Amino acid sequence: MNMKNKAFTLAEGLMVLSIVSVLAAVSVTAVSNAKPDESIIMFRRGYKMMSTIINDMLNDRELYPYALERYTGVAIPTDSLLGSTNAIKGFGDNSITETMKANNPYLNCAVNSCDADFKFADIFIHKANPVSFNDVLPLQPNKTKKEMVTPDGMYWYIYSDSSMAIAGALGPMTITLYTNGKGKGCTYHATNCKYPTNFIFNIQSDGKIETTDPMACSYLRYTKVTKASKIPTNSTINSCFQ
Repeated sequence: MNMKNKAFTLAEGLMVLSIVSVLAAVSVTAVSNAKPDESIIMFRRGYKMMSTIINDMLNDRELYPYALERYTGVAIPTDSLLGSTNAIKGFGDNSITETMKANNPYLNCAVNSCDADFKFADIFIHKANPVSFNDVLPLQPNKTKKEMVTPDGMYWYIYSDSSMAIAGALGPMTITLYTNGKGKGCTYHATNCKYPTNFIFNIQSDGKIETTDPMACSYLRYTKVTKASKIPTNSTINSCFQ
């Protein structure tokens, strides 16, 4: 029986390779377009951690016994069980009692490096469980300046001013998040930094998190957007840019 070997001709082989190449190119483009921006992933990861810690602090009735009450201007009576004797409620309460020191040794400034003027930064850092943290020099009266690095490599700068910690004062506590690490990236600028990696948040005494960064605002508003380039920057559509 006479049998002929069947095989692809050169033209057919080239055609198959061309089709495979086109499909590969389309697939790579599709995967690239579907992959979220790293800056958005890190921002949302950092924001979630920050908001979780702040909520946990607000509900810690030992450290902030009057955190959930509104400021009335009336002095809070001494309560040795709850701890606070400060007339300022919420995160404006910077009192540290002996009970707090006993149950939370990191607040004992006689033993550990901490800020006796304001406790917000030390509690926040402790709850974040960073790989490293330090004071940022020079130290100033009534002001806390600390830095930390979390296991995901993000750098945090925590600044608080106890003299500003009154009801309605914007930013008695400020947290700056550097998603790419210390000294890297940029803060939003319409021309020079459209897609920032550094974000500034103001933390009110009642725990409210605020930001004037339009991209940070947008990332939180457009929760399903995974590409920074897809964020509308027209103020008529996106009020974050007003």
